Amino acid sequence: MLGFIINPVFPDSMGHIIHYIIPVFTHVPLNEINAGVELYSYPIYAFIKQELLVLVIWIPTLFLSYRQFRSKTLKPEQLFLQIITVVFFGMAMLARRFIEYWAPLSIISAAVAYGPLLKSVSIDSLKQLIRKDFHFKLAVGVVTGLLIVYSFSNLHQLQKWTQPLEDIEKYRNIGVWLEQNAKTEETVFNTQWSAYPKLYFWNPGNNYFIKFDPSSLYIDDEVLYWQWRKL
Repeated sequence: MLGFIINPVFPDSMGHIIHYIIPVFTHVPLNEINAGVELYSYPIYAFIKQELLVLVIWIPTLFLSYRQFRSKTLKPEQLFLQIITVVFFGMAMLARRFIEYWAPLSIISAAVAYGPLLKSVSIDSLKQLIRKDFHFKLAVGVVTGLLIVYSFSNLHQLQKWTQPLEDIEKYRNIGVWLEQNAKTEETVFNTQWSAYPKLYFWNPGNNYFIKFDPSSLYIDDEVLYWQWRKL
């Protein structure tokens, strides 16, 4: 909340949320509007596969917090964090955009929940347990190995996702032509909204009909949106 308030665009960001973000989920038919992929929900399998490690760390803290709540030992900051984390988890289920908030919040909640338990365990006792107990040593080895494999798998997937999907140079000639032939701040009619960042990169002197998300045009003018879609 503090980060939202001290953001340089605050309080203008409130108007954006009220006029565009909220209507996206209450007014825009996402099954008909070609909106950004971050506005759609994750398939359950994909979500579990991608966030498995975070879920394994976070879910036990819900049961731990519930037990502490029943015994009246739950700290207010831990309760607040869990409530906020659960809210963002629900939002992430509705739209994948919110996963960037839920994931770090769940780790913070887990750190707060596990902190007192970890403080009660000494490093020397753990070392002795690893030396003497074969099953504990085996469990530590298996968990460590799985974490390493999972981490490398995620890094490999991230590397694939960050590969450029489109050559930005293909828009250079378009940008040069527009710069030479279009008037400054003249509106350019673009049919693919995903092309806007590249067009703006090569020619920031013009306005573009569709920018980051077509849903904003739909909210402003449904008739104009469908005319654009038909073209």
